[in-house]
Amino acid sequence: MALAIFLAELPDKTSIAALYLARKLPRKQVLLGAWAALILQAIISVLVGTTLYLLLHNLARYIAVSVMMITAIFMLVKVFRPEGDSDSKRKPSKILNPFLISFLAIFLAEIGDITEFATAGFAASTHRPLSVVIGSSLGLVAASGISVSSSLFLEKIPEKVFWLVGSLLMATFATLTAFGFAI
Repeated sequence: MALAIFLAELPDKTSIAALYLARKLPRKQVLLGAWAALILQAIISVLVGTTLYLLLHNLARYIAVSVMMITAIFMLVKVFRPEGDSDSKRKPSKILNPFLISFLAIFLAEIGDITEFATAGFAASTHRPLSVVIGSSLGLVAASGISVSSSLFLEKIPEKVFWLVGSLLMATFATLTAFGFAI
């Protein structure tokens, strides 16, 4: 189960969000925030089980599509912003805690995600909630760890390239989700 969750999460929007956050914020705080959010999501998924999936599947999909499309548009705007207007050189705000930013971003990105539904399904079918929480958490934590670690190697790539690719990926995720494909 942990391997299935890991493989589903690795190319996922949540991992991409962790990668972007780690490019801007302290990696350790991003990693800890992501892990806390993902473990909490695994616990919630197990507690709710398949009931949430059956009752809110379509609502979760519409919310996810809306959030992803808004994110894609925001990212695309950053690509075409004139260089003088770019905020990429600014330091992160000291007002907002990087752990909290990462926790909230990852937690919200994971809502309605295929791994959330898979975890709920595993919990409902195995009747072993603790095993499912542990297995799902291990898969999610491993995938986000790879994303945060890879941000170190990707620092040489211009930020606008990431915004463009991220925008296109988010728009693709939104489109696929809108048409009922699980992401």
